[in-house]
Amino acid sequence: MSKHDQTHFLDKLRRTVQPSPQRTEPLVWFREVRIVEELSTKKEPRRRIVLHRGLNILWAAPEDPDTEQGLYRDGLAGHASGKTLFCRLLRHLLGEQPFGTRAQRDGIASNFAKLWVVASVRVNGVSWVVGRPLASAGTDFAVKAEAIDEVLAGDPPTGGFRDYMDAVVSIAQRADELHPGEGWRHLLPWLSRDQEARFGNLAQWRDSAASEGDNPQTKAVERHLLMRAILGLLDLKEPQLRLAIERAQGNLEGGIARLGRLESELKGKTELANEGALEVLGKDAPKEVEALQSRLDSMIEVLREGLEELEKRPEKPAVTAAREKWNLAHDKLRDAQQELAQLPGQISEKERRRDTDLHIIRDLKTGNVEDPAREAKGWCPHTIQTAIKRECVNQPHVSKESATNIAELEKQAKAAQDEIAALKKRQSELQKQLPSLQTAQLNAKTAYDAAFKEARRMRRLLHDEPSGRNQ
Repeated sequence: MSKHDQTHFLDKLRRTVQPSPQRTEPLVWFREVRIVEELSTKKEPRRRIVLHRGLNILWAAPEDPDTEQGLYRDGLAGHASGKTLFCRLLRHLLGEQPFGTRAQRDGIASNFAKLWVVASVRVNGVSWVVGRPLASAGTDFAVKAEAIDEVLAGDPPTGGFRDYMDAVVSIAQRADELHPGEGWRHLLPWLSRDQEARFGNLAQWRDSAASEGDNPQTKAVERHLLMRAILGLLDLKEPQLRLAIERAQGNLEGGIARLGRLESELKGKTELANEGALEVLGKDAPKEVEALQSRLDSMIEVLREGLEELEKRPEKPAVTAAREKWNLAHDKLRDAQQELAQLPGQISEKERRRDTDLHIIRDLKTGNVEDPAREAKGWCPHTIQTAIKRECVNQPHVSKESATNIAELEKQAKAAQDEIAALKKRQSELQKQLPSLQTAQLNAKTAYDAAFKEARRMRRLLHDEPSGRNQ
């Protein structure tokens, strides 16, 4: 082919993609995100980011070689400017816990008495305004509304977050069929992968060690099945059929192995019988040998039928009971181990909320939250007590409302402390129970093995004694 006859490969591969006319917008998309210190329009937000349908680029100024700003260094240029944290906050608004690493959460709590992330989100054609606290003891909220200002213009919103999450989770029906009750939790890592994963491969979405995020423990083949299901490339009956095929294959291989052993035993017994018959009857008695061979063949056929009948007999009650006890002991041990593994995270989260409350209580009582930079500019500090002391406001004493707030926070901190103590007590109890549960599982397994071995021994005796078939 001459150079003039060649065509560009894109001319062969190019195709036009037409969106479905029924799909007028994405199932889930963000319109605006704000970082605010108060759930009110009276105070300017710390950050306000307006997003648009289509591709949005989160950009930070290039690094300055003179300041040597770079990854994991202080500064607002290039790396370490908050791009990854912004993506983590979007995931947090879609239900993921926690919103950042422990270092990030502690850093925010130490610099802000109150901080919220609020967003306008469209879910399956419905507009929501959603908020979650980042550095306060407040509660999540969600309101069906078109704009954030509309929600923050009046009293601080409360409640509704569970209804919002039900709407979000409902769009993951196909994922839910693979992971009942946790479909959205498994789908979200694919929709918003961790930066730390570095796109190592198509099915690598989370790096739990680096991001400390929610990381469902699944195999690569399960993640591939999830992607195929969401893309409409998987019949949801396939995973169940695969499991059934694997079990049937295992049973078939076991049956073939047992049949091979039986045939080998039968062949050995036949050869011994033939040798014994020749010795008794002599080489000059072919008719007698033939008759004896016929009798032996009949006995072998009877024995084969007996073996098949024995294989069809139900499992011995003793073996069934032993297996049930073993399964029960195994389940108890597994449940205790799973609960024990989850308790440290629950305790840590409770302690974080308690410490946040105590931090706010201390500052409200002592009035010592002062920012030198703000003071130098002549601005009032965050706390009402210090503002009164510096005569930023005309109020002779702490208001009743502030005192009530302190009492409520102390009540919350006390309740959190009681919950922490209960969780630690439960953790201690489980740690004490674990050895006995492990011993119980081992004993149950030993008892099951003994019952199974005895049943096999009795069956083998029946195999070896044809007369036992008629007893």
